[in-house]
Amino acid sequence: TPTGPSSTTTWLRSQRVAIDNPGGYAFVGSGNSLQVLDVQLKGEAGVEQVVKSIDLGQRVMAVATSADLARVFAAVAWTSTSPGGVWVIDGVALQKADAVPTTPGADRIDLPYGQSPTAIALDPTGHFLYVAATGAVFVIDIDPGSIKLHQVVDTIPISTATGKINDLAVNADGTRLYLTAPATELYGGTTAWVRGGRDPGQVLVV
Repeated sequence: TPTGPSSTTTWLRSQRVAIDNPGGYAFVGSGNSLQVLDVQLKGEAGVEQVVKSIDLGQRVMAVATSADLARVFAAVAWTSTSPGGVWVIDGVALQKADAVPTTPGADRIDLPYGQSPTAIALDPTGHFLYVAATGAVFVIDIDPGSIKLHQVVDTIPISTATGKINDLAVNADGTRLYLTAPATELYGGTTAWVRGGRDPGQVLVV
């Protein structure tokens, strides 16, 4: 222009981008932290060791990683000051990702109704994260191209003898969700083990 250079900004939706993250990392919950381990393939030289500890401020209950290792999902327990939820960790930068970019700072995905997670499982297609809690499984959208990314999009009520769900698994094509539910527990459940209880648990299919 006559008065000098000018610029304009236009936002366009890009095609999907896949991240090739060959870094040999494993992620393990330990207390209130997520430990990042540098691991080696069988026969590969090098020392396996903890290379970073990411403080999440709440007890880590379960961890799952995306197939490309670009994202790590760490479920954290409810506390008297913070709701239970799921932290999204950048698997390349090895730091917390912001699940709610419209607010200041890095935010986790909070579970509704004051729930505390007990287990998580990933949909093999990369569209959903399943989070078990008391009497329910919450479905979280994790598709990067979705307008509901990192939101709870469905709640599946689950009836068990104790209301608890110990673990989750999804079959290879994402059409079945398997849940393990206890009955007798060491000091509780339907009848405690220490009081002679031997009630069998269940495997439920959704």
